[in-house]
Amino acid sequence: MKKAAYAAVIGILVLFLSACVTGDEITSYVIEPDGAISFSIYRLNLTSDETGEDAKKDLANYIQELEETRGDLFTNFVRANALEVKVTVLRPTSPASVLITGIIPSLDDFAAYISEEDEDNRLVCTPISSERTRGLLFELIQKPSKEKAQSEPDGPQSDSFDEIRFSLAEGSFTKAQGFLLAHDKRSAILDEDALVKTLNSQIPSITLSLEWQIPEAPY
Repeated sequence: MKKAAYAAVIGILVLFLSACVTGDEITSYVIEPDGAISFSIYRLNLTSDETGEDAKKDLANYIQELEETRGDLFTNFVRANALEVKVTVLRPTSPASVLITGIIPSLDDFAAYISEEDEDNRLVCTPISSERTRGLLFELIQKPSKEKAQSEPDGPQSDSFDEIRFSLAEGSFTKAQGFLLAHDKRSAILDEDALVKTLNSQIPSITLSLEWQIPEAPY
């Protein structure tokens, strides 16, 4: 799949991997009734493509950069006014694992965090707000490329695993486009298969959305 575009939609447009470090990532966003969003980014199975001491050094440098909150990811957190950002190294050696947590204060701040643009794609996130409904609208615009699209390999790929899930602390989702809803409609996961097919079809604009009702305040 077109990794840059896919990464943009799931909110990891900033490349979390270095030139040599690869691994998996599971991202969870929990939306509170007031619009604040708690996030957890779990990076696991982190390994280096190098060998021997070079591999150890490469992975150590990668983890150190996270611990020092350096890089585009943390720049985006600053842009989103993120609070209580914490990096916890669960396993420092290969295959390493790291947990990044924090709170984004509002849907507007989250939209600022997710919205990105590079030479190939532009992702715009817009909060949805009405009297009883809240939501997030994502629009990915694929810029025209002078290069011919490269064919994608058939069948599942096991190089890496990325997952992003939105959950509601209260209430339920009433609408989901481009996401798969859980049976209780309290959480929604990005429909990766559908997204990949859409990206490969070269559609210039892709829209995804989530909407939910605001729980009534108890009297």
